[in-house]
Amino acid sequence: MVRMIALMLVVMSLGACGATQPPIVVSEAWARPTSDGMMGEGDMHGMGMSSAIYLKIASNAGEDRLLGATSTVSATIETHTVEHADGVMKMFRVDGIPVPANGTVELKPGGYHLMLLDMAEPLAAGDTFKATLQFERAGSIEVDVAVRLPAEE
Repeated sequence: MVRMIALMLVVMSLGACGATQPPIVVSEAWARPTSDGMMGEGDMHGMGMSSAIYLKIASNAGEDRLLGATSTVSATIETHTVEHADGVMKMFRVDGIPVPANGTVELKPGGYHLMLLDMAEPLAAGDTFKATLQFERAGSIEVDVAVRLPAEE
């Protein structure tokens, strides 16, 4: 009986060793619907309709960096952040978004986000689309993005 229990413990521990987590886990991906406020005057780049993708990124390993993304809904996707200076919010393009080792970063309104530029078609609440995120170390990760209004709106 003791041998059987010992064998079961060895088998269970070997199984646990094989159950590794992916280095990066992306969750809660969503984008704003396009609207009159997100076209023309809301487009800083003069490239047509725009929107933004927000999500959570968790690292189960070392540091990483979100370098950018691609999607069929947008010709250009840039990594951006928002900074407050002298009572004014300003959006800036950044070279990447750091993901801390064994930590989480949240892309959210008023902070880091992925800016969708030069969109061919508008996005409506209830739509979904795919985006491929590009990480420095983890490589490409495809995510499903739900189109919705922010929770506070």
